Amino acid sequence: MAKCKFDDFVERYEPGGREGINSEHAPAYRRQSPYFAAADKYVPLGQVTARVWFIKFEANYYANLSLSENIQNRESEDGTHCIEDGKFLHFSKALLNVLCLRKSHRRTIPKEIVTALSFLEKALRIQQLNNDPALFNHLTFAIATSLLQQSRYTLQKQYDIGKELELIAGMLQGGYSSKSFRFPYDGFNLLSARFEYKSPIVSPPRLNDLRIAQNQRMDIPPVGTVSDEVVACVGLAYQLAFADEQAGDLVRFIAASIALGFTAASMRSIELALLRRDCVYRNDTGESRLRLSRPKIDEDQDLKIPDILVELAEQCHLRVFKLTKEAHEAFSFYCSHFHDFKDIDRLFIPAHLRKTFAHPFITFECARAALNLHDAAYLDQIPGVLRGISIHKFVDEPGDLSEYSTDYVGQPTLQIGTAVEFCKSAGLVVALPFGIDMRKRITPGALERMMGTKSKTKKALLKKIYQFGTSVRAWLKTEDVLECLLNDFKLSNFPHWPYASKERDLKLCDALMVFYESANSKNVDPKRKQLLWWKPMLFTPDMMARWLRPTGQGPAMLFKALDVSLLDGAYPTFSVEDARKWHQTEGLLAGVPLIFLDQISGRSSGRQSDYYDDRSRQQKLRGLIDALRGVKTLHVAGPAMAIAERRIPIIDRRDFLFRTASPKHMTELGGCKSDWSINPCEQLGDCLRCGGQVWIKGDAIKLTRIASIKAMSEEIISAGKMKLIKNPRRITIANQITHAQEALDRANEIFAFEEDPTAPKGALITFKKASTSMSVSDRSAYIRAQG
Repeated sequence: MAKCKFDDFVERYEPGGREGINSEHAPAYRRQSPYFAAADKYVPLGQVTARVWFIKFEANYYANLSLSENIQNRESEDGTHCIEDGKFLHFSKALLNVLCLRKSHRRTIPKEIVTALSFLEKALRIQQLNNDPALFNHLTFAIATSLLQQSRYTLQKQYDIGKELELIAGMLQGGYSSKSFRFPYDGFNLLSARFEYKSPIVSPPRLNDLRIAQNQRMDIPPVGTVSDEVVACVGLAYQLAFADEQAGDLVRFIAASIALGFTAASMRSIELALLRRDCVYRNDTGESRLRLSRPKIDEDQDLKIPDILVELAEQCHLRVFKLTKEAHEAFSFYCSHFHDFKDIDRLFIPAHLRKTFAHPFITFECARAALNLHDAAYLDQIPGVLRGISIHKFVDEPGDLSEYSTDYVGQPTLQIGTAVEFCKSAGLVVALPFGIDMRKRITPGALERMMGTKSKTKKALLKKIYQFGTSVRAWLKTEDVLECLLNDFKLSNFPHWPYASKERDLKLCDALMVFYESANSKNVDPKRKQLLWWKPMLFTPDMMARWLRPTGQGPAMLFKALDVSLLDGAYPTFSVEDARKWHQTEGLLAGVPLIFLDQISGRSSGRQSDYYDDRSRQQKLRGLIDALRGVKTLHVAGPAMAIAERRIPIIDRRDFLFRTASPKHMTELGGCKSDWSINPCEQLGDCLRCGGQVWIKGDAIKLTRIASIKAMSEEIISAGKMKLIKNPRRITIANQITHAQEALDRANEIFAFEEDPTAPKGALITFKKASTSMSVSDRSAYIRAQG
């Protein structure tokens, strides 16, 4: 019997298959498991699992389960939520395995593919009444598309899943390629009947387009702009955290970390999490500088901190450095002694607690104080982390309590010999058992039983005798306590141990943003959260977001804990990415070149810059040139106006003209529409023959220069014509006359514009480039053609 193409595909491309893709999973890979487990290199910082579950369409749609939800003991469930073991599950895991590698998707697992597969599995059951992938056809994808369009996903999510459906349809047949995906072969050729599928779901408008469409007023900033009031709240939270004695180290750590990320440079949350302990330093010349890693562009930067922010940045860094000292020492101990996290067999104890744990036994009260845990309902209950530990009861050392005594904690005791002497002096007769050890301690109840008859007088005398006796105490064996704490620490997740991220260029012991886990639930006041000193952790972007943004339990924890609110009484919301927007916007408003902002912010594309630009349209337009600041009305003449009238039916023409006709900077002969910070002048300063020149009416100083160039051009033309009469074959002279005539025509056009009464002062005029004007590429092509 011939093997099915899909069976052969699974055997080739599953983990550990014949192609050897993700072969490190071969020993632990189970084909029937309802999840795909990727390698550690696919696990980004802050993500706790590499498993992606293949959940049925019904469960994902109706039960609202997440495709990456880590439900405990999922393996033992009856499988009602997951796609059953069979051909479709095997095919899906093999497909995801090969696409994970071919897409070079190293930041996280491409979960949209898994979602698309869940829609296809449902479509097969609707169409064919089973989910055999060999039955894939065009109708299957059409049904999946219909289900997708009816889903509750956002338009952007639907578009992304639709693109993954396109990819799957192409790879099942002859192949698929796009700007972001290249497969070096011709697809998998699994279907006998070919078809063409293209997702009908269009991409939603980009954020900047929506802003332009929604904000009719020029002065309205984009939605989600970080206001100066929110920025002030971040600064106030930092100040209050260190001014309030009750704030606690955890709140201070968060406030100082956010202030450092806001002050020192424009950082992403991942870049803040990967700062080194020596990230802020002074070089040989005394400059304060910042070292940081830019994982998104795979670069390390060393930036100068602005002089006005040096003191604040160094203060924030020093405070974070001190707060994280003990956690850093813990990671230094573990990283230097244990290459593999599983091999850790000793617990790091901070210096201030080593004396406490130096004895074989530790009292229950000392243990609670050392752990700083108060999660039990009563003071005599053991903390949750120590549950199951053996409790030993004695007075000063093991075995010092007589076997005739009860071991109730808190009962007073005396040595038997001492107690008998006190009883004799009080006239009480004690019948001691034969061979009793007189050095051991005895409780009042046991001594009373040895006296025989009971009476109130005897009890009163015993109470008086025992009033200064040492009580029975509960003890814990120190090694048992440390073992419990070590086991609790080893439940932590460090997927890239001993490194902080999958890039493996920063060890945990060198990271600045390390601290302790907190012991309490989300309902506890952040100031009162108790820190688990035996559980150091890396401060991840997810943790950062939980402190700065509202959650289901209420407002952002940092601002609520310090009672920092806006003028309207609401608590602010903030993120590290908001700080990047603020940096970008303020830099652009201050006139910093865009290319420089992109470089120091670790960006590689203009589209990313647009996302972080929160200027209003009016700010963008006015910021193009100082001469246009304060302009209320816009008057434009020349080619730019003609283009706007004919070819710009949708985008606001005023916006287009500001962008197209406004100069990026001033020159001696007007303005220039080109940005010289990106490329040098292609016309080598020949403004009067360039199409990028912009003239602003009313500039008297530059007009005198235009007049002198006009007069010089007239002289060149007159002298050149006289020479051409004598020697008509001098081509160079003819070219000079042509160039001078083009400059003269531009000068006359400017003077005519100045004399036009319909054009107000400050109006702009744009020009077409001269017929003989050449760009750098045109000039290079001409030189090659000549030689």
